[in-house]
Amino acid sequence: MAKKIDSVELFKHVSLAWAYGVGMATIDNPKMIKEIFSNSGDYWRAYQKKKSNIEIKKGSPFEVVKNYIEDCKKEGYMSKEDNITGDDKEMKLEHYSCFYRPLCVDLENKKLPVMCVRLAVLRNVIHSGSEEDYKSAVIVGKNLCTGILTTEPPKELTEEEVEGLLDVTMGLKKE
Repeated sequence: MAKKIDSVELFKHVSLAWAYGVGMATIDNPKMIKEIFSNSGDYWRAYQKKKSNIEIKKGSPFEVVKNYIEDCKKEGYMSKEDNITGDDKEMKLEHYSCFYRPLCVDLENKKLPVMCVRLAVLRNVIHSGSEEDYKSAVIVGKNLCTGILTTEPPKELTEEEVEGLLDVTMGLKKE
């Protein structure tokens, strides 16, 4: 008897292969990478809407994201450990379980740009729930990824700030 295909697992693998292929094919064109990964938020939300009861609630950007993440945890799309902190101006997401992580770690190890698909989804969610536009940046650590969502362009971090964030992300010290 043929084994039933789990559509969520299939979607994860296809998405990972797609993201890796797109990332490698467009590596010399950062603007194209950003555009493609931004659109991935639309595709994920369309897929998720068909498979779950998650609805984006209207409100302030932080409330929208916080509610969405709580709903994703309840539906099993995110780990219970995942955490969001911040306010409407800047949010920080600690993301422990992501099926894109192998791609991000590989790109990081190869010193290639990393565009976080999950942050693209959250930018889409914020826009849908509050009509605000956010920018994002990601730090790929040893044990988790730390995403930043902000209304301002990400500032240039000092070497000490980068080292401190890496130490926290890699679990070498507590914040």
